[in-house]
Amino acid sequence: MDKKSLVKRLNEMFRAEMQNGLMADQFGLAPAYRAWGDKSYTLGVSAPSLINMHNSRKGRVIIDALFKHLSIEERMFIDRVRVFNDSKQLKEASTRDFEGYGFYDYEDDFINELYDVVEDSALVNKPD
Repeated sequence: MDKKSLVKRLNEMFRAEMQNGLMADQFGLAPAYRAWGDKSYTLGVSAPSLINMHNSRKGRVIIDALFKHLSIEERMFIDRVRVFNDSKQLKEASTRDFEGYGFYDYEDDFINELYDVVEDSALVNKPD
């Protein structure tokens, strides 16, 4: 599965979960292991609807959605999940592959692409 297809499936999942109260407005995929390959991702999610939950519970909500909507083959590409309260926090963390400060020893100049949770037509027409 290529990254564009995974982004499309994640977008579908987040839109479907809106009916269950999960409001995720943006997400991003960062390489889980920078030097070890490009088919394993850390999923960063901006989910304002989960702001009052404990961090471990926020992650559990997203993981439950992954298991509900994605096949095992699709889920294999997601190595970790990080949940943020808003898109500003998500964007700031995207320079660190959605990990904590100082986790890696590289410069914080790499910004992972972020995706808005949108209708299918807007996603399909988005350039690579």
